Amino acid sequence: FDLIVLGAVDAFALSGEGVAILKDYVNSGGSLLVLGGLYSFGGGRFEEFGLNEILPLRVKRTFDLVQPAGKAIWDSAAWTALMGENGKPPKLGKIAWAHDVGAAPDALVWIRVGERPLVAASVLGKGRVVAVAATTLGDEDGSGAFWRSPAWGQTMEKIVQWLVTGVE
Repeated sequence: FDLIVLGAVDAFALSGEGVAILKDYVNSGGSLLVLGGLYSFGGGRFEEFGLNEILPLRVKRTFDLVQPAGKAIWDSAAWTALMGENGKPPKLGKIAWAHDVGAAPDALVWIRVGERPLVAASVLGKGRVVAVAATTLGDEDGSGAFWRSPAWGQTMEKIVQWLVTGVE
């Protein structure tokens, strides 16, 4: 596989052995995309099972879902340098709930909500990792949810392209 996606997966489901295999996969040149949700980051026991160690976004506490203040905004330099796009980054829809996470020391934070990192990337061994702290929780009426935004679809497409470019 060129890319493994963990979408709201509790690290307990992977087990300590599964997390070790995932670390080896990334170190050997694989790519990993981790998405936020009820069973991700703090709620997914990432720290307890060692998954936190390979992510560009780090768990701060177990119950980590917050309603972030502000809009999701791309770092302009990251958009240009890492995504290969000139001009302004796309405007993303509102984020109703996100994980209150910190950035790892070597992380490249691509998108923030206020001061909180929302999307970050890192290189681990020969592989690449992107973590997305946004969740699809909230906004039940569907008016303005970030995942419904064409810009978010384009952003995810660019993220996946970055992840699989150069995978051995």
